[in-house]
Amino acid sequence: REVLGVSAATVQPAIGIRWKPGRHTEFDLGFQFLSQSGDRSANETIVIGEDTVSGDLDIKSRFSSDNATFQFKYSILAKEKSNVGLGLGLGAIFFDMTLDVTGGTCSGANCVADTLGTPKKFTAPTASIGVFGQWRVGDRWYVGADARGIGAKVDRYDFSVFEGNLGGQYYLSNRWGLGLGWFYTDVTVDVEAKSDGGAADDLVGEVKYNYSSIRVGVIGSF
Repeated sequence: REVLGVSAATVQPAIGIRWKPGRHTEFDLGFQFLSQSGDRSANETIVIGEDTVSGDLDIKSRFSSDNATFQFKYSILAKEKSNVGLGLGLGAIFFDMTLDVTGGTCSGANCVADTLGTPKKFTAPTASIGVFGQWRVGDRWYVGADARGIGAKVDRYDFSVFEGNLGGQYYLSNRWGLGLGWFYTDVTVDVEAKSDGGAADDLVGEVKYNYSSIRVGVIGSF
């Protein structure tokens, strides 16, 4: 992050839809947008795959790792003021990276004079299992917590995911409310080369990151 000049904090949108067809069952669909860019000049040596560029560099970068999740929740304890149960989730991380470096000395198969450009993207499947709880603490107040994670290998992708959140909701009316929550996500994805030995256009290697966020939003109930 320091080398690329990417900020540690950013403001990003997120959306979610929740459907509760019965007392014990619930379906949640969410999408977290996550993208950042950086622009920095520095004297560095950067190695990307088999390519190396070094010297006085102008580094421009764009990253995104949007996260889509779908959860099925089953309430083991479903009472008037409390709801506790298990959750099973599926999802995908849409990773996209573009790194353009100019200046200095560049060597490798993808170097053109003193310029190195590396657009890489892939979609990694994810899954999770965990627990959740929600409690009514007043006429209009609700608080809740959620924790889930898993490690698995799907095709070329070996991944581990942990997600957790704490939050509260205040309903202004029967249909509208406000929400405030803290979310934490930790993701590691190891992408293997294609089994047929062909060149992969996407990224090969390990992607590892974590982030925490505070979400403020409007709740609509229909």
